[in-house]
Amino acid sequence: MKGGTSLAQAARQHGLTVTEVAQVEEWRDRFSTGRGECASLPPPERRGVAGEELKRLKQKVGELVLANDILREAAKGRPTLPGTFDE
Repeated sequence: MKGGTSLAQAARQHGLTVTEVAQVEEWRDRFSTGRGECASLPPPERRGVAGEELKRLKQKVGELVLANDILREAAKGRPTLPGTFDE
């Protein structure tokens, strides 16, 4: 969206299928046409997520990302099954 990488380049880099590229294009189009809609959303606490709950969920996401990074690093150089993601 900022002009750094084209959709085609990103698709090749990440091994996306034609169907997945079409999905990304749809998301991009929805984002670009609906930017103003996000500004009108109520704050998280009025959307049913209390401040402490939001903090807890963000912390959990961080923990899961870290765990995923550790597992990905540990798996480097090991054989993978056909059809699995390997960097």
